[in-house]
Amino acid sequence: MINLSGIHTEKLGLPTNKFVGNLLFAEFSTTIIFSDEENNPIIKEWVDCSDDGEIDRYFYYKSSRFWLKKFINGIISHQDLILNSIDGLLHFQDESNSTTLNNFILSNNYLPNEYKPSSDFFLNEDDAVEIDKIKDYFELEKEKDSIPIKETIKEISIAKKSETLNIHLHQGRGIGFGTVNTEILGKTLTKFDKLYKDVALDIHLGKNRGESKLTKAKKEKLNPFVSTEVYWNIAASYSVLIRPKASEYDLFKQTSNTEIIAQRVFLLLNNSEDSELLKNEYLQHSDFTMSSYKAFLKNIYELELNLELNWFSPLNFNELDQNINYKEANARLKIIENLNVVDNDNFTQIGKFRALNCDTGHYNFVSNDSEQFNGYFDKLIKEGSDRINFIDIYEIKISRQIKKEPGISEAKVTDTILAFYKKE
Repeated sequence: MINLSGIHTEKLGLPTNKFVGNLLFAEFSTTIIFSDEENNPIIKEWVDCSDDGEIDRYFYYKSSRFWLKKFINGIISHQDLILNSIDGLLHFQDESNSTTLNNFILSNNYLPNEYKPSSDFFLNEDDAVEIDKIKDYFELEKEKDSIPIKETIKEISIAKKSETLNIHLHQGRGIGFGTVNTEILGKTLTKFDKLYKDVALDIHLGKNRGESKLTKAKKEKLNPFVSTEVYWNIAASYSVLIRPKASEYDLFKQTSNTEIIAQRVFLLLNNSEDSELLKNEYLQHSDFTMSSYKAFLKNIYELELNLELNWFSPLNFNELDQNINYKEANARLKIIENLNVVDNDNFTQIGKFRALNCDTGHYNFVSNDSEQFNGYFDKLIKEGSDRINFIDIYEIKISRQIKKEPGISEAKVTDTILAFYKKE
């Protein structure tokens, strides 16, 4: 038998007292169906035996009536059924003459290829044994054919104790049930990741931030809270679950710093369907974020996608939802294109000048947080700029104007220095 390393347990940890029926095969049952207290399937798979035939190895996993029906109807493969176990855990058990020798738990991500059914093995009624008995017990004919995606996400999120954001690719070029073109998935995740990061940086650094070239120390501090990772997928048509790499929960506010990021992302998505709402929303974000958002929408339009986005927190059970298809993405791009917005704001930065033209008043300034700002001195103080050096630290007051005119895709950002002071 293959030597596996998992989490050892005293007991199996899944209910197997309610036997339902043998599914595969008549000569030697390799797939056996049980039921838990809520009449959800618990499935037992035979996968291995010792060289002398004395020890048999099985694994058990939680499934759902939905996935079991899909398998029985030949829509998903046997491998799909296993890899879509509800909590992602496989409970292994080694037996000899009905005596349990070993119990351990393994993530289905680490299931050896030798234990996986072939990806093209679909149920054939000739191989099925007590199929009618199983269908009748779970009333599979009454089970809905569409995936209960939101409930599945909640179950996984609770089991993994992690905030979860689902990117569900319903339709589009290269999308099938449980499959997606690698390039399409890569582009979609990359565009969303850039949007998420920019929203997060707006929250941590402010919407008036400059171009970020963060120091190593700053990156190490911020990256866990502005980054996500893929940790699950569901074949429905193709659904990717991502989560924050790190999150801090505030007991007083009853929310986490990453939930605030998710709320801001979904507010931008939800308020983009109306020009007046978007006009107000536009001013809540940096130009970097709006550029990322337009790139995300353009990707949906060009790939003719139909996306569903869901977010859920297992800590407070808050949830967020949004659907966007390629026609709606195009409509939102047109709304952004035709926006007429002017916003003025003043803020201060501390750092050093990197370049300065005393004749034109043009400057390049790098803050202590490694953010870059470019623009011109106000005419009233330009003459005094010749006193500036590139060694001392300065505090500057910047007047920023953001001007988005109809028919012009990009907003014009003008940063004018109103005052500067040498820090002693």
